[in-house]
Formats: sequence, C-alpha cells, structure tokens
Amino acid sequence: MKLRNMACAFVMVCAGLVTEAGAQSAYVLHEPISARIKAMGWSGVADNSDPSTVRVNPANVAGRVGIYAYGGKWGYDEEVLEDVWMGGGSIGLVHQREGSNTTIGIDLSYGRLDYGDTGGPTLPYDSYEDFMALAVGAAFALDDQWTLRAGIAAKRLSLNYGPASFGVDDEPFEESMFVFDAGAAFAYTGTLEGWAVTPGFGMALANAGPDIEYMDGRSDPQPTVFRFGPSVRLASPPTPIFGADVPVFSVVTNLEATEAFNDEPFSWAIGAELAVAEMFFVRAGTRDLDDDTTSIESESGWGVGVGLPVQKFRARFDYTKVSNPFQEDTFGFMAMVLF
Repeated sequence: MKLRNMACAFVMVCAGLVTEAGAQSAYVLHEPISARIKAMGWSGVADNSDPSTVRVNPANVAGRVGIYAYGGKWGYDEEVLEDVWMGGGSIGLVHQREGSNTTIGIDLSYGRLDYGDTGGPTLPYDSYEDFMALAVGAAFALDDQWTLRAGIAAKRLSLNYGPASFGVDDEPFEESMFVFDAGAAFAYTGTLEGWAVTPGFGMALANAGPDIEYMDGRSDPQPTVFRFGPSVRLASPPTPIFGADVPVFSVVTNLEATEAFNDEPFSWAIGAELAVAEMFFVRAGTRDLDDDTTSIESESGWGVGVGLPVQKFRARFDYTKVSNPFQEDTFGFMAMVLF
C-alpha cells in the first residue's frame, strides 16, 4: 500500500485537503469534474443554470428541458508525480410534459482519478479511484414565480490501489461500495426593468456512506459534506441570434458554505459568471478553507468559455486556470439540445 499512499497523499496535498488528522481516500468524490465549477470557486449548490452543477446538488438535475452532455479533464504536476490525471463526464435528460407544472430530470455521470502505474516495472498495476453516479430529481412550480427542486443520487465508488511490490502477502486493494447524495433548492423568478431576476437557495448532503475498510484493519471515512448557500441570476430580455432566443447578457453569482465531516475544515466559496449571448463566458471564483492545519488555505480560479447557440442547440468549450500550482489547466465541454 506504500505507493498508493504516496500517490494519494500527493494529490490531497495538491488540493489543500490534508489536515492534522491526515488525508482521506475517495478523493475522486471531492472534485466537481467541471471546468465551469472549478473556475467559480467550486460553487453551485443553488445554481441550476448549467447541468454541471448536478455534481454539487442532485436537485439541480431538474434544469433546462432537453438532453445534454458535458465533461472535463485536468492533470497534476508531472515533475513531481507522473501520469496522474482526473476527469469524467455526464449525460442527462430533462423532461416536462405539456401543461404540467413538474419537471423531471435524470443524470448519469462517471469520474476517474488515475494514479498511473504503481506496480513497478516487473508487474505493472494501474491504481485509480472512480465512480458511476445516477441522479434523479424533480422541480415543482408552486405558482408562477416560486419553484421547489429536490433530488437524490447514488454513486458506486470503486477503489483500486496497487501494492508496493507483488510478494506472496502483498496484494492489490480493490473495493467497491455505494455512497449517496440528497439535496433541495428553491427559486423565485421575477423581473426588474425587463430583466429576469432569479434568486434561489440550495442545500445538499453529499458522499454519505460506509467507511472504507483496508486489509490491514485501518479505515477511512467517506468525504461527507453538507453544502448550502444562495445564488442569483440576472438575464436581459431574450434576443434572436442564429435562430436561438438568448439573453444578450446574463450574470450568475453564487455564495456557498461547506460544512465537512470527519475532521475536514469548514470552507466557503464565492463565484460568478458573465455570459454574452451564450457565446462568450467569463468566470472567476475563490474558496477559503477556514482551518490553519490545511496545506493550502485558499484557492482561486478564473476561466473563459466559447459557445455556439443555434436554434435549439447549445455547445460550449471551457478553459479554467486555478491558483494551485500543482494542478494543471482544466478543459471542458458542454452540449445540449433544448426541447
């Protein structure tokens, strides 16, 4: 288990998640796997304007009606540890029956943290953590202005760690288990001088599940967290562009707090996105870890995106840069067909 521990500890240090209590496993569950969310300070618990926020709160799966796919990937400093990367993606469907006040969404996602070859030259072994998640949720229009969203998600977490050597009593560690998310949010839709104003508030419990039990009797808890906070979206009146009705300007601002369990620090985050005609996007955000024992006390990021709205089709490519010197640039995409 030595090589696995070295790789895992390195990634946790790079993320600023090592405390005096030590690092946890299942780090793959910490990250949003989205260039957009990473640029916005890891925030989005009340923001369902983009499908990537389903990873933050399963209630956000009940978003814009249509089908979508998105993904993202980044690496780590290869001079310190080679071949370590993280990425994943999601596909989803959001449906609303004509005349109904209920919207239903379903999302299937996959994420992977790959540590590379940790088995040595004679008998290589690919160590990694990954998950497959299914999220379902619904949005209920309480009246013309108020909407309530709720959702749950089940994740199948797999841990595969190669040993330091392949001796008689030194075997790889392979374990799978289920962890769960649950969340809710509400939003109000109003107008101000012709602009759509949508404030909301969301909360979610993420990564609840059994401890990880190792062969040597040691155990690690899951990275369980409780997120909560508001979001506000402002959008100008829609204008036809390439046959698509899009706002010329829209702004999303998120403020979020995360209460972590299992000796991890409390954190808060703020993030914002400016979109111009759903063709050009600028984002920025920061998150602060309110604990002096963490290796990195705060982390900020910025990002840009280029999109193409054509009638009912939307496509976007994203780029994000974070202040953490150990993480490389993040690239992502999103494609959607609106119904």
